[in-house]
Amino acid sequence: MHLVFVTISNIDSEVRSKAMLRAWRCVAYIPVIKFRVHPDYQSILQARLWHKCIDLVCANLKATVKDGCFIPDPSCYICHVFMPLVAHVCDLLEATMIAGVSKNTSPLTMATQANFSNGILHPPRTGKYTLQLIVEISRTVDPWHLDKFQKAAKAVNLSGVHMPYWHNWMFACPSVFLASKVLHTCHKFFADHPLK
Repeated sequence: MHLVFVTISNIDSEVRSKAMLRAWRCVAYIPVIKFRVHPDYQSILQARLWHKCIDLVCANLKATVKDGCFIPDPSCYICHVFMPLVAHVCDLLEATMIAGVSKNTSPLTMATQANFSNGILHPPRTGKYTLQLIVEISRTVDPWHLDKFQKAAKAVNLSGVHMPYWHNWMFACPSVFLASKVLHTCHKFFADHPLK
């Protein structure tokens, strides 16, 4: 199972970084399923299932972005709060799955594997752009015809996920909310590349 933890951004980072202070809450267990299909379709179906589960888990949070909700603060004052998606902490593999892009594509920028070492700052891969590509593909190919849809998606560097969980979350853009894990982006990267 994938465990889904949620916290809020107004908790001090010193508190949030200590597990015993309970600033994070486990809100869901998402199943890891093995489908009885051709291996080529295993990852796309798993990614679609993951997005659907997160979509269901976050439905109430999405509603509060527009209208807000009333919750008590630590001092027992009732506050009117809004819940935009500020950060989704993940490693690179998860980030590509969340952004809905293929494995050889940056989840944050328009760069592909051929551009990774050229030193050019590429424009951000906005959620709006990704959703536009998905809509264009869906006009010609049924998203549930996996073979054709996946081939059409790969042609424009997408993974084949047709409804990413953030598609209807107001202000959510993967190029903004995707945040890398410190372990993978700093420690492991430094040990595996510059240190060697």
